[in-house]
Amino acid sequence: MRLAAAWNHLLAVLCLGLALGLAGCGPRGPTPCAKAGGSCVGVGDCSAGQGHLGKEDCRAVHDVVCCFPESACGGAETFECCGPNSGGRPWCVDGTLQCDAGESKVPLGQCK
Repeated sequence: MRLAAAWNHLLAVLCLGLALGLAGCGPRGPTPCAKAGGSCVGVGDCSAGQGHLGKEDCRAVHDVVCCFPESACGGAETFECCGPNSGGRPWCVDGTLQCDAGESKVPLGQCK
């Protein structure tokens, strides 16, 4: 009897959270990524040659990135961004490819 009551309470709390949009799902309009012209896709679906990474929010828990078409940032990626810990892809920001602060632009494959 106690277990059934606890289960019903848990379901009620989850339903309330979903209704209020607190659980990160449910209809809340377009994501910031979509508003900026990007698409929210799985990490593997936005590799170099398929699109450019954007910093805009996709309202996802993990493994989802904002991806812009290559035409949105001037074509193919011709450099990578090297930082103190590793190298990485540039971000598509306001129509240009940019590295984060503290990172350097280097030719592809040259990060060490």
